[in-house]
Amino acid sequence: MSNSQQSRYTPPVDPARAVRRLWISAAVLALVGILVLGYSFLSAARRGADTADYVEVQGKVVGHQEKGDLDRASRPSVRYAEIVEYRVQGRTYKIVSNISKSSPAAIGTVLQVSYDPDDPSQAILIGAVAQTDTVLRVTGAAVLALGIFLMVQRVRATRDKAKSG
Repeated sequence: MSNSQQSRYTPPVDPARAVRRLWISAAVLALVGILVLGYSFLSAARRGADTADYVEVQGKVVGHQEKGDLDRASRPSVRYAEIVEYRVQGRTYKIVSNISKSSPAAIGTVLQVSYDPDDPSQAILIGAVAQTDTVLRVTGAAVLALGIFLMVQRVRATRDKAKSG
């Protein structure tokens, strides 16, 4: 018998076990979604409280910091984080974005910087913070929605089976 004709043994599927696994998977997804959403809102609230007295100024992209990374196929790729320069009371400060991109803002691009008036070297790039918050919220909502969708599908299948049986 050739390898292509050999049959592989597949153990019988226990329907109750498969249903439990689906429920557990759906519950874990929903829980992870809730945790990610909670984290994103709590961190935004905390950051808002920590930076409530920060002052906004315009900064200018003056360079890019190269960051090595792996793409989705685990191949090396190069991404860049903007280096933004801003001035406070005649003194120049620099901040490096916490987000690296394959196509960063061009040198000379104006970006909003928010800095601590007691220590102007402590600053955040407003756009980068908003982008991080958005990614976390969209990811959390998608994972939560997937978990709820799986739960609803399981409930419908159970209800349909009960009606027909």
